[in-house]
Amino acid sequence: MSFTDTVIHRPTTILIIFTILCGVALLVYPSLSVELFPEMELPMAVVYTTYQGASPETVEETLTKNIEAAVSSVRGISSVTSRSSEGYSMVMIEFDYGTDLTEASNSIKDNLDMYERFFPEGSSSPTLFKLNTNMMPVMNIAVLGERAQSANELKAIAEDSVQPVLDRVAGVSTTSVSGGQETYVQIAVSQNRLEAYGVTLTQIVRSLAPQNYQIGSGTIENGDTSYLVRTNEEFSSIDDIRQTLIAAVPVFDAAGRCDLPR
Repeated sequence: MSFTDTVIHRPTTILIIFTILCGVALLVYPSLSVELFPEMELPMAVVYTTYQGASPETVEETLTKNIEAAVSSVRGISSVTSRSSEGYSMVMIEFDYGTDLTEASNSIKDNLDMYERFFPEGSSSPTLFKLNTNMMPVMNIAVLGERAQSANELKAIAEDSVQPVLDRVAGVSTTSVSGGQETYVQIAVSQNRLEAYGVTLTQIVRSLAPQNYQIGSGTIENGDTSYLVRTNEEFSSIDDIRQTLIAAVPVFDAAGRCDLPR
């Protein structure tokens, strides 16, 4: 007897089965979770490394190629693509579907640890993170100014007023602010004056870097109160940079007598 004949000759049985299925569906439906972005682990990983001040060519030769060599021997890799830009290297690794990402990530970390000794001095340690849908932002908020405010002013408002409030909302993992421009100081050096004083660019870098640090120096205990001590040696103005001592150069007068160095 075919299925069609069974349905026609036994309508009561079919009706009971249908009613039971509908009842089970009504009981299960309220407990089903609905997510706009369900958690999915994508078969991809990214290795991110920074090298401040380095050109894209230097980043590629000293960082990107070493990282590609480190990850190329890991099993399950489908393709490796990289991007070398000024100051950072990004290597994107795509795995075959079904690859154990935890095991593959551990292998990549082990290989990076072995290759890290070939990285240039001043570069950061490689950061490895796996891609998943939880990394995607679920909300984007735009900040608009009522007056003729610049993008930097709006960014400062977003960082100082909006972002702290969002960080305190229950369920919020991370927030980030984009837009505007990062403030930085560009130091232009005269090659002729460098040669005249016998100073190199390396000396200038080594003189400026140690004088722009904020380092903790310990604590002072006074009864139940603990005071944090730190050295605040960060540059606060252009004049601070201009007054930095690069090298002591003796100055001679017309008679050949040495004056105080400057």
